[in-house]
Amino acid sequence: MAGPRPAAHPLPRGCRAAPAAPRAFAPAAARQRAPRRQRCAAARAAAGGEVVLPNGLAIRHVSTPDEALFFWREHFGDRVYLKNGVALGAGGCVVDVGANVGLFAMAAAEAVGASGRVICFEPVPAAAAACRENARRHAAWCAARGVGAAPVTVVEAAVGAAEGEAVFTVYERSSGWSSMAPDGEETAANMTAFVEARLEALQRQSRDGGGSSSINGSGSSSSENGSGSSGSGEQAALTVEEPVGLVERLLLPLAAGLQQQPWARGALRALIRGYIRAVLMGTARSVRCRVTPLGAALRDLGFDGRISLLKIDVERAELEVLRGIGEADWPRIDQVALEAHDAGGALAEVRRTLAGPAGFGAVAVEQDPQLAGTSLYNVYATRRGAV
Repeated sequence: MAGPRPAAHPLPRGCRAAPAAPRAFAPAAARQRAPRRQRCAAARAAAGGEVVLPNGLAIRHVSTPDEALFFWREHFGDRVYLKNGVALGAGGCVVDVGANVGLFAMAAAEAVGASGRVICFEPVPAAAAACRENARRHAAWCAARGVGAAPVTVVEAAVGAAEGEAVFTVYERSSGWSSMAPDGEETAANMTAFVEARLEALQRQSRDGGGSSSINGSGSSSSENGSGSSGSGEQAALTVEEPVGLVERLLLPLAAGLQQQPWARGALRALIRGYIRAVLMGTARSVRCRVTPLGAALRDLGFDGRISLLKIDVERAELEVLRGIGEADWPRIDQVALEAHDAGGALAEVRRTLAGPAGFGAVAVEQDPQLAGTSLYNVYATRRGAV
């Protein structure tokens, strides 16, 4: 996740939710043993849902249609991992660690074209299944339109420092926050800061005349990312002309009034935090998943070539991923783009690892303006200037 994932939004104009898959329920005996809340969570996870993207492709999601569309904007609109010199070209290989339902993988598949390759790692079974199905649908979508796209391989596993298992905390209403290193306080604080910044940006936009703005406030466009994608990237210039989430729609009118009163800002913050904990974080469940170091996983796939881009989005487990990359594997990784959480010195250690043992010549750190006040940063590493 390159930024907080809003949940439970109305769909943007021109988008529609596809009919939901038939609900799946546990056997009667299981229903008698499990609490009702757990049964409902299991049913939602099994059923999932679908959403039609702005380019007309229907994909599966594992939380809400709105989160899938948020991912679409991140990867086909703002290209959040293709900045600061990180670029993709035809024939490259992309390794996507923390693929979720595969939106970045789709964008990467178009960027490297039919002669390239994309390898995804996603540990949560429901998300891995959706990623695999979405890759299949995207390949058919591209073939029907004459768009070259790389084959996508999906591995149902987490990437870490050593072989083993881990228990993941999965958020049903906001799957992008799911993690094998959960931190409820940090997650709640980051979500709160993001929503507050989003409300302020929307109010500022309204005062300035209601013009549209980039979804993440970065002002980036598809022409800046160097990816060369020409397929569904036609939709890259996605803008926001109105609030994009239910929480923003509910809170914006209230915030407009409360923010006029200094004493009321605390009440607004408490309301936001209550919504986040009750709705976004209140549907958490635990899933046991396999963990494997990156090098071992690639050898199991028989892949020993160069990696054009290693993308990592693993919610506080980024250092575990980096620690599992062997000394012999770093030289064949040309670029890294990852989301880092600046907690306990983790961001500084990520930078030291990339600039030191990994041998990257240029390491850049960037924080989206709307993530100011959170612990979330994007880190970009390239071989430029490396000895």
